[in-house]
Amino acid sequence: MPLPGFTISTDRVGPRRWVQVRIHPTLEHLYRAADRAAPTEGGEGVDWAGLGVSACFQPIGFSDVVDGWPTWPRNGYAGILRFAEGLVTPEIVAHEVVHAACWIYRMNVKADMRLGKGCGTHEEQLAYITGELSAGMAKHIRYDTP
Repeated sequence: MPLPGFTISTDRVGPRRWVQVRIHPTLEHLYRAADRAAPTEGGEGVDWAGLGVSACFQPIGFSDVVDGWPTWPRNGYAGILRFAEGLVTPEIVAHEVVHAACWIYRMNVKADMRLGKGCGTHEEQLAYITGELSAGMAKHIRYDTP
């Protein structure tokens, strides 16, 4: 039986990028899925519980480096947001959406996340990406009460 999920996307800054969103039935299920998606050297997995992880964004890696710059998948896939049932709060969702937005910013604008001083163009670009992803989440998600 497939997990509850949906996709969110943005094309506010650069080409359309999309993110899978999955709601896992338990934290342990989330941890196992995250380990399968990003195995560590030696295969022992990440100590997700020890790190206090209750949700995560797992970005897609870049496929190659050309002239010192990473190249990204042509289909626009940016990664997967993982949440656990009972822990889908506005704070956790906002936190993870910022991680996804930063990754998309790196994919579409510049790999170096320095935004500069004050609210300049780069900060605005990040805000647009974050806003569009957040709006996508709001269409699909029902928040849990902490």
